[in-house]
Amino acid sequence: MTLHLPGRCICNRLRYTLSLPSADAARTTLCHCHSCRRAFGANYGLTAKVPVEAFQYKPGSEPPKRYKQENGVTREFCGVCGAYVCEFGEEAADKFRYVVWGSLDEPEKVPPKGEFFCKNRTDWMPELQASSSIHRLPTYPPSWFRELQKAKIIYRCGNRVVWTMNDVYILKRTQYNINSEAPTHRFITANTSVPCPRVFGEWLSRERDQHFLIEERAPGVTLGECWPRLSAADKIYLAQQVADYMSKLASRFRGRRMESVSGQRLPINCFVPDADEARGFLKGRWRTDDDIFDHEFRPALKRTGLHSDIINAVRATMPPCQGKLALTHCDLYVGNIMVDPDRAKVTAIIDWESAGYWPEWFQYARITHGCNPDDEQWKYVLSRVCRSRIPHADHGRVWLDMVHLFLCYPASLQACAWLRLLGLYLKGDASLKDLQDYRQMDARHEQEYRAKESARLNNKDLKGDQGYYSNWLRF
Repeated sequence: MTLHLPGRCICNRLRYTLSLPSADAARTTLCHCHSCRRAFGANYGLTAKVPVEAFQYKPGSEPPKRYKQENGVTREFCGVCGAYVCEFGEEAADKFRYVVWGSLDEPEKVPPKGEFFCKNRTDWMPELQASSSIHRLPTYPPSWFRELQKAKIIYRCGNRVVWTMNDVYILKRTQYNINSEAPTHRFITANTSVPCPRVFGEWLSRERDQHFLIEERAPGVTLGECWPRLSAADKIYLAQQVADYMSKLASRFRGRRMESVSGQRLPINCFVPDADEARGFLKGRWRTDDDIFDHEFRPALKRTGLHSDIINAVRATMPPCQGKLALTHCDLYVGNIMVDPDRAKVTAIIDWESAGYWPEWFQYARITHGCNPDDEQWKYVLSRVCRSRIPHADHGRVWLDMVHLFLCYPASLQACAWLRLLGLYLKGDASLKDLQDYRQMDARHEQEYRAKESARLNNKDLKGDQGYYSNWLRF
């Protein structure tokens, strides 16, 4: 049954109707960006995102006036009373409309579900409850879900299962926990040109221990499927496309805290070893370098018995994080890049569950720090393309490798050598080339460490997407 929601301006000359299959088809969010603040004359904007075909001005209504901002956002308003009723971005003009929530006659039927640009949220304003807890998700799929044919499993790793459905939909099941993938997809789709699958719904199992997400099946094939038959030039071209998308994200969207776009804690994601395998997420939404090191790294290093002087030296050589947080995907595995191999074109970047505001340098460290034989050649090409674009890239990579090696072997001479190298680099007594050659130093523990970490991170012999110390990447 179609849900009809009328709305209007103050003087009632500009009237419209939303026609939706259900209230779930509208995505109402708070936006704390400076543009929305100014447009709404408040500390945030509040709009309901709907498909463009669902929004219609009523016959006989006054035609709206339009104003297009420099950032490409067009706002429509009444030419008589000036009330603003909807907006749309340049890149999404043929897909969506963002309807001003307060202009609806019954706005409570589409309540807020999340927040964007949380870094700009005023200090006195509490976090939106709906965005801070997944408990509000329903325990049932969309009404049309049962009409789909039997799903086919295309990926399984531990608790994580991915199905394809009619070659049109992708259904993902993960262990219930914090999950920001759906709001991240919506944010990327609404605010960028990065190709990203549309999300149709998410829900929990009735026991609330599993999270389900259904999205469109992205066109093309995974980069891993076609990699062997691509030419060297095409491989570099694809890496340049991915690097361009990530560079635009990082330059346009900056954060004050390490968090997802919906204000949730970020997953561990190889940033720091997870001593408690069940935790899976950072301990907080950190803002300062001291908070990040003292809550995430220092406790882990102390548990190894490492001397406090060495721990303090590790802290002193840490690359900067505060004020250097950028939105990034942070898991550019070969299976997360969809491409059209005939045109050497990236058609989609998928699996955004690790995305958020990460330290700039971690973008590069994450490319080079986690890989396995399936994607080591891709990571090599991508890291070469990205290296010059990411601040503190080599500094961050050496530092993170050093920390992980100290955690496995507190007495490691190799880790101590890297620590000394970083100290010299920060003093100006070692060059960037010295950092890039750090693998040529003492390697007595590397073979044992590689085997130990590969076994642990590849999920106890299940096929995973993370291993350490790829031969391809040690250049």
